[in-house]
Amino acid sequence: MNMKKYLFILSYVVTGSNLSAQLCQNPTDTVYGLIAVATPGTPGQIVGINVNDAGTTIIGSPAASAVAANGMGFGQIDGRFYFFNQTGSGTTEFVSYDPLTSSKMPLANPPLLPTSQKIRSGTVNRVGTGYYMIYPGATTAQGFPLTAPALFYYSIPLNTWTLITQTFLNSSGTSIANISTLNSGDMTFDGNDDLWMLCSNSTNHALYRIQAPLPTTAVASILVDTMIAQRANPVAAVSFTGIAFNAAGRLYLSTGSGAGPGNNKLYELPSVTSSFTLVGTLPNSYGDDLTSCVFPVGVLPIKWISFTANSINNDAVQLHWVVEEEDAGSKYIVEQSGNAVQWRQVAMIQGNSFSTGQNSYDYITAELNKEKTYYRVTWISGSGKRSISTIRLINTGKSNAISVGPNPATDVIYIYNKEANSKWLALIYDMRGSLISSIPVSANQQLINIQHLNKGSYILKIISPYQNSAISEFKFIKW
Repeated sequence: MNMKKYLFILSYVVTGSNLSAQLCQNPTDTVYGLIAVATPGTPGQIVGINVNDAGTTIIGSPAASAVAANGMGFGQIDGRFYFFNQTGSGTTEFVSYDPLTSSKMPLANPPLLPTSQKIRSGTVNRVGTGYYMIYPGATTAQGFPLTAPALFYYSIPLNTWTLITQTFLNSSGTSIANISTLNSGDMTFDGNDDLWMLCSNSTNHALYRIQAPLPTTAVASILVDTMIAQRANPVAAVSFTGIAFNAAGRLYLSTGSGAGPGNNKLYELPSVTSSFTLVGTLPNSYGDDLTSCVFPVGVLPIKWISFTANSINNDAVQLHWVVEEEDAGSKYIVEQSGNAVQWRQVAMIQGNSFSTGQNSYDYITAELNKEKTYYRVTWISGSGKRSISTIRLINTGKSNAISVGPNPATDVIYIYNKEANSKWLALIYDMRGSLISSIPVSANQQLINIQHLNKGSYILKIISPYQNSAISEFKFIKW
């Protein structure tokens, strides 16, 4: 391999194995909490939370000088958490924080935000380029255009804030009042880069979704899907304060700190039509905010039973899906993509007009003239609800779009990605199957620093961030 052509590649250093075992090691089993108040923890402390039994683990050292820390999200690009370390008292402080090195980096604060107000809802988008948050107490007296909740966007590369909108509309063009009245809660992104917003007060909660792509500049209004209309909390007088998906796409919610019977609870919500399942009780304040380090697709299914894509005679693809239809009049938009980012509609299939319940559909479409083609189906129910299927990949196997080298390697491994518009995630495992580190792989080419690894054999998996499956897998030796 000619190394000279890689001299000007930007290097991304991956996390060392000595500490990373605590962080993002088991994304199916673990989400992360941010402690807001003292006793028994320390404000600004990040904790791992096991979603099977509500067991907890301290992650790194706490961010210093925290007051009512909240609004946490995880950035895939730099492996840092972003959150408000201080709100509600004193000077507002928005930070990024690496718990493995105990390094806190103060960042720019949003404009117009009073120091006496708390931030309860914020997260980082899937690609790790931006942070979104809602300030529920915005008023014209504070300088905002409206007295209404304010959706902000923070650009991680630019360290700048933008007020996106204060107007949230449903598909009928009606303002969603609950985003104002249910002013606690949290938010998170899924693998489609859709933003899920949990709004809550001490009595009720509701769940909303803003479909990708989210704006990064100011807009007059934003369209919001109602996934769960306002309903009563599992325990009265306790608000929901955290929301996070695990790698399997299951949604977990936490309640806030306190001494009541409903405080510090961890729940699972399997689907938008199901009831809550109590996982367990957390130490006080460990669930005051939640996030995770994964962005799964196919989350909170609206009665999708299955979706498959199979190649037929190397020149066509048969799509087959089964859904539990809740009302008549559904329709299905079949979409196709070469990179799982930009999608184009190839067909619209009318659903069964006479029968609700479980129905199946088939559609045959020509393959794109590419090595890899992605497919998905958007379901629009008769009542206007929307849901996107999991993404399926058809790989013709004409050539390997990704190559790595050298092997064996001492300092770096180069990844060459022939698909200029594709993005991947590189995962390094030891031979026991333990995940050591993960970093995004940008288009064209990139190198991974492996100086921190001990000598021996490792597995490098290249996966699509849009579906939880390996695209390519390589074994390499570190000298």
